[in-house]
Amino acid sequence: MLLFLILARLQVLQPNTVEKTMKRLPKGLVLVSSKNPTCQPCQRLASIFETLATEFNGKIAFGLAEVETCSNYISSLNIAILPTIAVYVKGLFVKILDTDYSEENLRAYCQNLVSPPINEIHTLAEYYNFSSQTPSNIVIFDPKKSGIQRGAVRAVSDYGVESHIGIIKNSTIATILGKSSSNSFVEINRPFEGVSQHSQDFSTAEFIRFATSNVRFLDSPEMFGMSTSADSVLTALYDKRDPYHQYEINRVFAHVYQTHGKKIAFQVCDYFNCPLQSETFNALDTNLPTLLITSKTQGGRTEPYPAKAIKFDRLDRWINAAAFGIRDANADEEEKPEDDEVPYLLGSNFQNLALDPKFDVIIFVGSPTMKMYHSSREQFKKLMKIFGVIKGTKFFEFNPKIQHVMGLQLPKSDNPLISIWPAQAEPNGGTLPATAPLNLIVENAITLIKSPINQQTMQKMQEVMQEQMQQR
Repeated sequence: MLLFLILARLQVLQPNTVEKTMKRLPKGLVLVSSKNPTCQPCQRLASIFETLATEFNGKIAFGLAEVETCSNYISSLNIAILPTIAVYVKGLFVKILDTDYSEENLRAYCQNLVSPPINEIHTLAEYYNFSSQTPSNIVIFDPKKSGIQRGAVRAVSDYGVESHIGIIKNSTIATILGKSSSNSFVEINRPFEGVSQHSQDFSTAEFIRFATSNVRFLDSPEMFGMSTSADSVLTALYDKRDPYHQYEINRVFAHVYQTHGKKIAFQVCDYFNCPLQSETFNALDTNLPTLLITSKTQGGRTEPYPAKAIKFDRLDRWINAAAFGIRDANADEEEKPEDDEVPYLLGSNFQNLALDPKFDVIIFVGSPTMKMYHSSREQFKKLMKIFGVIKGTKFFEFNPKIQHVMGLQLPKSDNPLISIWPAQAEPNGGTLPATAPLNLIVENAITLIKSPINQQTMQKMQEVMQEQMQQR
């Protein structure tokens, strides 16, 4: 009932009324949504639009286009995600608003469309604080009052660019920055992308080009991994209080954009704004931001970057595989242990091989960087010989540092583990420390597997175990 009352006041558009409605005022926003009650973000945004329509009455035209009645209009804008907001200026569509759809953010955006606030910069500290504002910021020094800021204001108000405008009022700042205290200059910064453009002046088109950020800043997980502009999204979960996290994101995004351009969309989300994702991918309290790829072409899966250090060659291989399905066989080989005595399990094959209900699967979970890796792995080889007597048992090695499986929860440990997945329809694994004495591992593992063990098989296992325990 509440949603009905909201929509009764918010004008519901038809395909033939969109243009007319958007021409009523110089600026307009169309909420592309659905009347389906299961679309909770649609309901939330409809409520926000009603509030903003009241606050900006007579300044911005607001309308609602529902997919049930405006499918052709929505298709003409290439909109594939609901809800989405389309921006209009003077009755003409100018862009899809690719920002976080929180009420606070949308209110600030509407204010920018009506009259962009101009910030005054009087000290060097204010300059550095302002030049770090996201998604982009425009710094202007104009001692001759030539009106440079008009182009910046037009870019924000007439073309919907999400940016902040600041005017340096102290010529000493210009001198400290190595600029002339008597000549104008403009600086456009996009902090998370490593972009900083300098000139004595910019045209409106250049303000639009350089101040338009490629990064979507999320205040909630509602649009996590989703984009209207690309099939693949690179998301960084980070601690906004940690400047090194921002530095790494800056470095990574600049490299990926240079390599892949607009084939990949970019998002950042602070840990506390995306708590479920941060917990799922162990992104809390880490030295580096956690990088994730979500790709429509790869079934909508979210794949984490599978290494501790962010190196561009490894990053490129990961993106090619996670975003575009292009896998480098040689790279996979490099990640395997030196010998192949233990079959190596890739994350992409985990579900098919480890969760096969026809087999008991025993997995050595470890990384060469772990303590006691080599000794534990040698002991696992002995375990393979003991349990290899049982028909229907498979063995693998899985490196959790560089191979990831969506939803797989393994105990955190600095030492290797043994993960056992019994032959049953419902996957339900058990975990043992791989550093435990061999006889204790055998005693516990044998209670977890489901393959039948007769007296003859048990006797053979005991004989093999005695042989293995006598070996050093």
